[in-house]
Amino acid sequence: MQTEFEIKNGVLEKCIPEQNETSVTVPEGVKSLGSDFFGRCESLEEIELPEGMQSLGEMMFSECTALREISLPDSLAEIGDRAFEDCRALQEIWLPDGLKRIGARAFLSCRNLKKVRFPADPEQIPDTAFLLCPRLAELTFAAAPQQESALHKWLCGFLSKHRQIPLNMYRLQTLDAVSAAAFLQAAQSLEDAEITALMLQYLHENGGATL
Repeated sequence: MQTEFEIKNGVLEKCIPEQNETSVTVPEGVKSLGSDFFGRCESLEEIELPEGMQSLGEMMFSECTALREISLPDSLAEIGDRAFEDCRALQEIWLPDGLKRIGARAFLSCRNLKKVRFPADPEQIPDTAFLLCPRLAELTFAAAPQQESALHKWLCGFLSKHRQIPLNMYRLQTLDAVSAAAFLQAAQSLEDAEITALMLQYLHENGGATL
């Protein structure tokens, strides 16, 4: 028995996977997935989403505890609240450049998440988006976070909340002069001498901007 799909007006309304199926490829033509669609599919390890998909609903993959690999299409614009909550096996995620909204607690308790690639200019990324992700240390940015942008504000909050972790343990990629200056600006805007000192040390050790 193969996975059965029911699609109506671009919305995937029903998916009946084979028992204990570990991999699912959502068919072409699907533009959105409703809330809690694959929630608690504990055997699901891999999922591929089609180009043209625009949104993932709330709790879309919540408690898919075996999910370790997902391909997000460039067309994706929105990730709903708690969409990947408690995806314990997920270690990295590439957020596409077209993504504009990341919901509250979207990656809550992804305890093994280590790497995230961020788009250049998301319009919304709340402080709680990566709450309780204790291993998240490799942050890659498509472009330097701009002052007062949603991504800049998130980075400030992230650095502040994770101040107990030495900054030189992080890998903040795209460290050309422009990006390095943006990271430093984020640290200085916290008005926190300890964070700023760590950022200066990190930039010096990694060949960042001359200050």
